[in-house]
Amino acid sequence: MKIIKKLPLLFAVCLASCLSVEQYKPETKNIEGAWVISNANNPKHFSNGYYKVICEGQHRVLWIKEGILESVHGGYVSFDGQVMVEKPRFQKSGDNFLGKTFKFNVQPDDSSFLQTGIKGSGTFENLKQKWVKVGNADHNIEGLWMRKFNNGRVNIKMIVDNFWNWIVVDPKTSNVTASLGGSYDYDGEKYVETAHFKFGDASGWKLGRKWQVVAELKNGKLLFHGKNDNGNNFTEEWVKYDAASINSIAR
Repeated sequence: MKIIKKLPLLFAVCLASCLSVEQYKPETKNIEGAWVISNANNPKHFSNGYYKVICEGQHRVLWIKEGILESVHGGYVSFDGQVMVEKPRFQKSGDNFLGKTFKFNVQPDDSSFLQTGIKGSGTFENLKQKWVKVGNADHNIEGLWMRKFNNGRVNIKMIVDNFWNWIVVDPKTSNVTASLGGSYDYDGEKYVETAHFKFGDASGWKLGRKWQVVAELKNGKLLFHGKNDNGNNFTEEWVKYDAASINSIAR
């Protein structure tokens, strides 16, 4: 009897995972990377401006002002060569993006893309934005990574084009409770993050502070080895992002 009761839950998790795979289009890679609105100030340091970051079928839209993350939302994204589809699955509390689907015409080239609204789509029909690429890295540690905390919240980290950003999401509300991000340097072993913006539970982190570790890919996991402020060794372990597993927590 217990097995029968669990079947709907297992089916829902499998269905969410399968749909994610089916909906992902290879053309999406043409718009992957870190992008900034063309008139932003100081884009290389990620301390001001509007940014759109796309990596492994997921996106984030960030508004940063003087090092503070004022707004963030993100989730699924796909691109078929003409139309980009965004489906936000998390947001900063007070935003109004969850559960909506946004469609835009997108014209990409090597260093930018033009994003315009679609008449009749019902949302942002008159939108016209030019996004300019920031950075052009191609490191083996790039990707979307996650780890789960004991309190049920999920830490999701993006690494792409010399940009890094992690957010903490409460699956019960889909709200972002903390975030830290900026630029990084990586030589194939030593990995150094510099923080340029922050939010929420990470507000105590000093902007400009560097975090240096040794990065290692092992058995599909991303490991960061380093020493804490007390001089003790630590290893931080990240696994590949899995939207279905996060959704299952909220249930």
